[in-house]
Amino acid sequence: RSSDLITKNFSNYSSWHYRSKLLPQIYPDPQRSGRVTEEILLKELEMVQNAFFTDPSDQSAWFYHRWLLGRADHLESLRCLLVSREGGWVAVSFSQPVMVLPDTEDLLLFLDRVPLMVTWRSLDRRKYSSVWICDLPVESLSDHCPQHNIRILWKDGLEEKECTLFKGRQESWCQDSCTDRK
Repeated sequence: RSSDLITKNFSNYSSWHYRSKLLPQIYPDPQRSGRVTEEILLKELEMVQNAFFTDPSDQSAWFYHRWLLGRADHLESLRCLLVSREGGWVAVSFSQPVMVLPDTEDLLLFLDRVPLMVTWRSLDRRKYSSVWICDLPVESLSDHCPQHNIRILWKDGLEEKECTLFKGRQESWCQDSCTDRK
């Protein structure tokens, strides 16, 4: 058993790694595919904390601890907004697949502070998707204005992204930085 090997030697990287691969198979969470039950995760956290206290400078337990923390559910978030003048569309991406119902106010688009009535569709035509796109009304992104402000609201305004499309540019985008994603 990996726990016996770890108890004998906390520095056993192979045992920690083997454990990370085995747990989702032995203790699968029936409600979340590929996940481990919360009860088991808490026991694993206690075991790895014991390893910290025994030898805080040993990196093997810290790697496993990082894996355990990465098992948490990530909240849905609006990650990226892209607007194309030439294509006449706006696309948004999310941290995980979400459902945007047609003819609702789930995902709102504002162009120069004016709400636009658009129909969102997923790129893959599925009910849940990480990427949603809408066509803009013809000539809504005219190059006569010095700039256009595009703003997306999601979850009743709890999440938003905004970008500016400048005159002469064909596209603009805004996305989370890598550090914002964690």
